[in-house]
Amino acid sequence: MRRTTHNSAQPSAQSRAGTSARRNRRRAAAATELALTLPLLLLLAFGCVEMGRAVAIYAMVSCAARTGAEYGATHGYSSYTYSSWQSQVQQQVQNAVQGNPSLNSSLLSVSVDTTPETGGFNLTTVTANYQFSTITQWPGIPHQFTITHTVGMRRYR
Repeated sequence: MRRTTHNSAQPSAQSRAGTSARRNRRRAAAATELALTLPLLLLLAFGCVEMGRAVAIYAMVSCAARTGAEYGATHGYSSYTYSSWQSQVQQQVQNAVQGNPSLNSSLLSVSVDTTPETGGFNLTTVTANYQFSTITQWPGIPHQFTITHTVGMRRYR
């Protein structure tokens, strides 16, 4: 009796062709999935970058307005020195944003207002506005918008 041995380590030509076809179908499915999901993932990633930029700028504008209000609350003025005091408060706000590469200080506008209160003290209100521009044009979102922060402090010295 003659015994035939089958070597299972060597796949037949037919099974190799089937494996190759399945591998090609899997590659095509993966490429299709990537083509469908990549634009959404990129949109999400760039949206996160834009949102991060806006939040960082808001934090800087907020800190600058707080710095100006603090200066205005700690430094008094008279009716003769009001205009120079007001310009010094605005300069303190501009100084607070200097050195930030992501913030263009020429796009920052500052308004200073005072309200007399009882006891001879004044409430200093500083409003800082920054014209923020997105990197790209997003559908449904304006390309430019204003980031505003207002801080009021009473004079305590």
